[in-house]
Amino acid sequence: MKTPHLSKIALALLVSAAGCGEPKPEKKRDVLVPVVAEVSVVRPIVAYVDTVGYVDAQVKSRVGSTLPGRIVLMTRDVGDIIPGKCGDPVKDRQALLARLDTAALEAQEKRLDAEVRLAEANLPQLKQDWEREEKLLKAGSGTERRRDQAKAAHDVARAKVETVKAARNEVRVGIAQSSIYAPVDAAVIKKLANVGDVVNPGQPLYQLECIRDLKINVILPERDVPKVRAKKEARITFDALPGEEFTGAIHAVIPSGDPLSHSFTAEIRFRNRFREDDKQAGKAIPLPDALPAGLTCDRLLMKPGMFARVKIVKYQKEGATVVPKRCVVEDGAKTYVYLIDPEGRAKKQKVTIGVVMGQWAEAVQGLKPGQKVVGRGIENVTEGQSVRVTRIGGATSEAERAPAVTAR
Repeated sequence: MKTPHLSKIALALLVSAAGCGEPKPEKKRDVLVPVVAEVSVVRPIVAYVDTVGYVDAQVKSRVGSTLPGRIVLMTRDVGDIIPGKCGDPVKDRQALLARLDTAALEAQEKRLDAEVRLAEANLPQLKQDWEREEKLLKAGSGTERRRDQAKAAHDVARAKVETVKAARNEVRVGIAQSSIYAPVDAAVIKKLANVGDVVNPGQPLYQLECIRDLKINVILPERDVPKVRAKKEARITFDALPGEEFTGAIHAVIPSGDPLSHSFTAEIRFRNRFREDDKQAGKAIPLPDALPAGLTCDRLLMKPGMFARVKIVKYQKEGATVVPKRCVVEDGAKTYVYLIDPEGRAKKQKVTIGVVMGQWAEAVQGLKPGQKVVGRGIENVTEGQSVRVTRIGGATSEAERAPAVTAR
């Protein structure tokens, strides 16, 4: 009969032998996730507000007469260009628009001329009479009454001369105002009267628009208003002028906006252009202060009423650190990227994103130039994940040949 002690020893030996026959579990290996790496680069960036508007003239004028009268001459027709300097009247043949009948005024001027000559002819004699009475009074042989009468007669005659001269000058002003000139260098948009019409003071004869200095009123979203200020550059394109871009500048942002649409209006000003010749491919030249001779409306590139597309610079930075937008992960209000460390592991790195520019994102904080981050394949990556870089993305080579990144 076996003792209990020996039975326990035998049982332990059997269990030990059974355990030696089982294989030990292998240590779990990391799965390498294939990814495309991107390299953060430095480049200039420009962000724009994209908007649209219509061209308008900075200066418009409805030109009329300050006098009543009958029109005897009209020199301009719709589409004609009147040269001059914007804002300054140019009173010469080129700026003459119309003339009223001045026959009655000229006759009145002749009559007043005769009255002035007659009144002036009596003045020397009346002055001599006054001076003689003054001398006689001083010598004791004259009287104050006679002296005062002579002086009064002289003063009345002199006042009459001044009155008649003033009336004649008023008539001359009327004759001058009967010739109506263009107040600005402009194009005739409408002709509102004809020869033979009798017009009243203030009645417009022509509608003019300044053709050199133009403007565009555009709508700005409320969020972009703080970034758009006077003198900022605006880039302008027209559907009617494909392939050409022009520049203007913000003149002002109207300080009162629309509370319903949460938008504001900005006024952009720019100089009109014309072709140096009649060829469609001719060089576009800004209009000078003195308009070139022979300029016609068909040579002007921009015309009031044209539809314009406008890009306004709202943010610009010469040396910004950027990565492809696909490298950035959003987690609520937080944003981060996965840095690839020297051991080939993905490390979550919090970043502050500035301007998002199409396929690019500006890393304001949290990322330095030249760092590798996970690009394609990022959806399969977690914190500490081992990755296998299949290739480096094109950010570095693109940075060398692309001058700037632009955003809306």
